[in-house]
Amino acid sequence: MDSSFQRYHSAILDAWHELPCTRGLPPRSDCAVLLDLYRRGIPLSLVLLALRLASARRSTDLPPIRSVAYFCSVIDELVQADPSYVDYLRSEERRVGKEC
Repeated sequence: MDSSFQRYHSAILDAWHELPCTRGLPPRSDCAVLLDLYRRGIPLSLVLLALRLASARRSTDLPPIRSVAYFCSVIDELVQADPSYVDYLRSEERRVGKEC
C-alpha cells in the first residue's frame, strides 16, 4: 500500500470512530472496499460526507454498523448526484455545525 492510500484509509477509519452508529473496528475485509473507493478516485471529502450523511439518516434504534460497505450506496449516491446537491449538503453541515 502506498502512503497516499494509507492516509485515505486512516482518515476514513478516524471518521468511522467518530460516528455514533458504529462500534469497534470494521472488518479487515473492508480494506478491499476502501481500496476500491481509492482506485475509483472517490475523493476523501466525499466519502467522509457520505459517512456522516448515512449516519444522520439512520435510526438510533438500529444495531451498530459493522462494515464500511454499509456506506457504499450513499457514497455512490453522492458520486452520481448533481454537484450543487453535494455543495448544499456541505453548506448545511457547516451551518448546523456552527449552531451546535
